[in-house]
Amino acid sequence: MIGLIWRSVDHPGKLIFSPDLSLSREEGSCVQGFVEIFDMLIAATSRVRELKLQREEYICLKAMILLNSNMCLSSSEGGEELQSRSKLLCLLDTVTDALVWAIAKSGLTFRQQYTRLAHLLMLLSH
Repeated sequence: MIGLIWRSVDHPGKLIFSPDLSLSREEGSCVQGFVEIFDMLIAATSRVRELKLQREEYICLKAMILLNSNMCLSSSEGGEELQSRSKLLCLLDTVTDALVWAIAKSGLTFRQQYTRLAHLLMLLSH
């Protein structure tokens, strides 16, 4: 979904699924239940547009989503699974550091950087 949002950011009111498939709300309304999903995606796209998400930030957020997708492990983890989880957390920390660096190079004040980081991380909940 983050890729869909990224592709759609320069096309207000449309979702760009691929170079040859874009949908407006009206075009998607023929699919039952799609309008609600469409509206949520358009709202997230609008927020990304407002934040003027930079490519480096997008890449970091996308990596964070992918790395975080398998973080919920069962309570019956063995030693190998715990080691794998530890490595995954280390990689996630590295990506988070990269996001902080990308924000820092933007020239914002220290307080603005932390505010931006919070806003970008809140995007992930959508």
